[in-house]
Parts: sequence; structure tokens; C-alpha cells
Amino acid sequence: MPHLSSIEEMIHKYVSATVDATSILFEKELYDHLLVVIYSTIDTVGFLDAPSNQTSATSESFKNWIKKYFLSYPGTEFNEVDLWAARCAVLHTFTSQSDLSRSGKARELQYYDGEKIVRSRAGSSRLLE
Repeated sequence: MPHLSSIEEMIHKYVSATVDATSILFEKELYDHLLVVIYSTIDTVGFLDAPSNQTSATSESFKNWIKKYFLSYPGTEFNEVDLWAARCAVLHTFTSQSDLSRSGKARELQYYDGEKIVRSRAGSSRLLE
């Protein structure tokens, strides 16, 4: 690896540690906590992509990064406001509801981590649909 400036080195360490953290959370099926890391990482990379005179991460830097790098994929059915609302919900209340979704200004994102099995008292199981 070529010699990196101290800022580049800090960014490299951050990215490396974030990849490690997300891998561990995924392997341990800690998906809710994984969302916290993902949304806070988008805050960070949005700030890194912001104008050089910006001094902190903001809702605008988050949404601009989402528009630039995430929503460019065809078939995406939500927008940057929906994702900002989802981020706020997860980081502030650890739920899927935010002030924006409750007021109808953003769609509420739901998260799915696989099939849910419901067991009856009699011991039989069925797939929850």
C-alpha cells in the first residue's frame, strides 16, 4: 500500500473496522444492531462526500449521499427522505417508526430477516405469512 496521509489512514482504518463490525453482527444474526452501524456509516460517508467547508454530518449530507450512490440503482422503490426517516427511527427509537413516517412525510421501511415460525401450544408449527 502506498504511503497514506493521516486523514487517508484514518479513513482506511474506519472502513476496515466497519467492515469487521458489520461482518461480526451479520454472522451473529444481530440484524437490528447491524442497521445501526449501516445508518451511522452512511452519516459518516455522507459527511466525507460533503463540501469541504461542512463541519458535521447533517440530514442533507446523508440524503445527498443516498441520492448520489444508492438511489442510482434502477427499481429502487423508496427515496432519500424515506431512508432518512428509517435512519432516524432506528438510531433514535430502535423501531421502524419516525416522526416523518408517522406524519405521512416518508414511507416506513420494514425489515425482514427470514421466515417466522409460529408454534402453537399443542406443539405444531406453521409458517407465519
